[in-house]
Amino acid sequence: MTFGFDSLEAQRRVAGPLVVAIGWLMVPVTFFAGFSIGISSVDIGLGALFCALSAHIAWVFTGGNNVGRTLSGIALMAQISILVAAFTGTPWQADLHMAYFAALAVLMIFGDRAVIIAAAATVAIHHLVLSYIIPSAVFFGSADLGRVLLHAGILVVETTTLVWVIGNLNTMFDISARALEA
Repeated sequence: MTFGFDSLEAQRRVAGPLVVAIGWLMVPVTFFAGFSIGISSVDIGLGALFCALSAHIAWVFTGGNNVGRTLSGIALMAQISILVAAFTGTPWQADLHMAYFAALAVLMIFGDRAVIIAAAATVAIHHLVLSYIIPSAVFFGSADLGRVLLHAGILVVETTTLVWVIGNLNTMFDISARALEA
């Protein structure tokens, strides 16, 4: 199955509900993941529910504009942060960090550099602040500035690459639209 779009806006109209649906899917995933390791699933489930509801409301009330896309991306990253924190002290905590990178890749569907930058900034701020306030909510074992910087470096590489690719895709959409008009 392929989805072909004749414009970036057409792609975004499909992308928004997809990202919001992923947010809603994260609610039972987070709840059952917590349940599976014997932690209070209600707390993390409510956190994930709040994020999904926030993304949904942002999307509906903004009509899917840049603000709605950006808030949806931030909410998705917050859900992953809740999931990572839920697995505090388990070996799975480190593995769940990969979900941030998968989510950034998913957010590329918006073709909006601001969404990627805001989502990456959410992760960076989360890691930096919590590594000093509640280090165990971010890293298994211990946290230190070196670990935060390592994660930040990897995040910067991915974010820079995604922003560059989105810029090129947007240029190609523009060139294609002008060619079709001509």
